[in-house]
Amino acid sequence: MIGLCIGLFCIATLYKTPQSRYDQSSFSYYPIELMCDVIKIIDGDTLLLQCPNVTGNIKKTLRMIRLWGIDAPERKQGEWGNHATKMLKNLIGKNRLIKVQIIEQDRYQRMVGKLYLNDLDIGLEMVKQGVVSVYHHYNHDEVYINAEKKARISRLGIWSVSGA
Repeated sequence: MIGLCIGLFCIATLYKTPQSRYDQSSFSYYPIELMCDVIKIIDGDTLLLQCPNVTGNIKKTLRMIRLWGIDAPERKQGEWGNHATKMLKNLIGKNRLIKVQIIEQDRYQRMVGKLYLNDLDIGLEMVKQGVVSVYHHYNHDEVYINAEKKARISRLGIWSVSGA
C-alpha cells in the first residue's frame, strides 16, 4: 500500500498540465489595439491571429480571437454557419494585416475584440448583412442593435427564414 501511494505521488508530481498552442496570457489593461496577422479563420466569429505578445516586444504569438458583440451560426449548423464563415473570409479578403481592438479575455482564455479593416468594423458589417446576430447578453451598443433590427426588417441573411 505504501509503495502504491509513493508511486501515485511520483506520477502526480511529474504530471504537467498540457499547454495550449495559443498564447492565453492577459494584457495589463483593456481595451488594447494591436496590428495582427490573420493566420486562419475558424468560423464566422473566431479567428487565429498572430499578434504582438503581452510584453510588447517584437516577438508575435498565436492568439485565438472571438469577435466581440456578435454570435455567428456554428459551421455544423449547415448553410448559415458556412455562410458566416465565408462572409468573414470575404470581408477580410487577401488582407493579412488587421487591426484588433481587444476588449477582454473570456472564460475560455480567448481574446474578445473588434476587428477593423481600414475603418470598417467587420463584426458590425456582418450584422448589417444579416449573417450574424447581436450577442445581446454582452452587447448593448445601439449601433449594433439598430443594424440588426434593420437586417431583420429587410429579411437579410439568417432573418430571411421564418423563426431564425
